[in-house]
Amino acid sequence: SSGEEVLSMAILLKEMGIHQDVQLFASDLDVNILEKAKAATYPIKNMELNEKNYIRYEGKKSLKEYYKEENGKAVFDKELMQNVSFRKHDLVKGEIFNKFDLVLCRNVMIYFNQSLQNEVLKKFHESLFKYGYLAIGSKESLIWCDVASKFLVVNNEEKVYKKIKD
Repeated sequence: SSGEEVLSMAILLKEMGIHQDVQLFASDLDVNILEKAKAATYPIKNMELNEKNYIRYEGKKSLKEYYKEENGKAVFDKELMQNVSFRKHDLVKGEIFNKFDLVLCRNVMIYFNQSLQNEVLKKFHESLFKYGYLAIGSKESLIWCDVASKFLVVNNEEKVYKKIKD
């Protein structure tokens, strides 16, 4: 993770006009990754693909309006990160620290064995409010896990699920 996911979410919320009303949490086990995410600074060469993705998902402006180019880097507007709490957290051993409407955890569980994946998915289930959403990586699934029956598939291609049972 490099923080681009939380930055994308912040841009989406800003464009929806609700950025100031939402609290985002970004977590990682590695504090160095968290520091990089807080900086919201990325190589400018990455921006071409990011701009294409932004357009593909129907962004309202140009992605360039959210950053300044400095020394070959895209430095994003710090206001985007004002409602983001960065937290060191271990998905496997860590405690559930909040309830959420949405949990995004893309392409992390592919590094875990099935038993650990099951434990993490149970924690995600507990962390979500009823009718909250879980988005996981394209190569990941929860159809086999202990809490599978407590989720409804919203988008199978994008691996988005809705919690329907506590």
